[in-house]
Amino acid sequence: MKATHLLLPLLLATVAMPADAALFGKSPERAAEQAVAENAPATTIWVDASWGFRTQGAANALTRAHTAFAARGYRVVSVDAVPAFDTGDQYEIPDSASGKWIKTDPEIHKDKATAAHQAYGNEWKGLVRMVKYWNNNPKHGDQKPVKPSFLIEVMALECLYGGWGGSFDREIQSFFATLADRVHDEWPDPAGLGPAISNDMDAARKQRAQQLLFQASQDASIAIDHARRGRNGDALKAWRALFGSKFPLS
Repeated sequence: MKATHLLLPLLLATVAMPADAALFGKSPERAAEQAVAENAPATTIWVDASWGFRTQGAANALTRAHTAFAARGYRVVSVDAVPAFDTGDQYEIPDSASGKWIKTDPEIHKDKATAAHQAYGNEWKGLVRMVKYWNNNPKHGDQKPVKPSFLIEVMALECLYGGWGGSFDREIQSFFATLADRVHDEWPDPAGLGPAISNDMDAARKQRAQQLLFQASQDASIAIDHARRGRNGDALKAWRALFGSKFPLS
């Protein structure tokens, strides 16, 4: 199995392929073909994430690169690297929406996520991870339904409550439904330091996300119904259609 790593630094560098076709004259698809032709066992891709390139399609370039390399047999590992300045008690990171440096505290985020995970029968992280995986499904096109993906975690802090119900399939269906109901809400920074995490989504994007999340909930219900009727093969195919080609069929 070949491997490729997708990294997002502040400053743009390129090791095996450029991230932006217009700037470097090579598409992600062409770069993937070149890696295969050279029989490269692994390659590293740097996608610019500075303010300018965020508005010029860095996320789209990352999605295209992910799809192109995965389609050619590479196992893709993505890592987000965010530039930060240590200010003592917190950090300052760049905010793409405002173009300013904002305060953040990843320790608070981590502590809240850990507490939520434990309170939900140690299943909270798995549910969040699956919705993030759905959010990254190439079938959505160049625009992910929920932006940033961290917003899914923030919403889960409130949307997953009451304790683990014991059935992962029904929990994920309910989670999709609740996210659809509440995606239009404003979601503040859990650390209480920066702007609302939901600020990156305008009304049109929230409406699209709501429709796709609701459809995901419906699709999950169909998969659950297949399993209830003993049609396990159809259930697995329905889950794969929802989460993408890497979802196992056995």
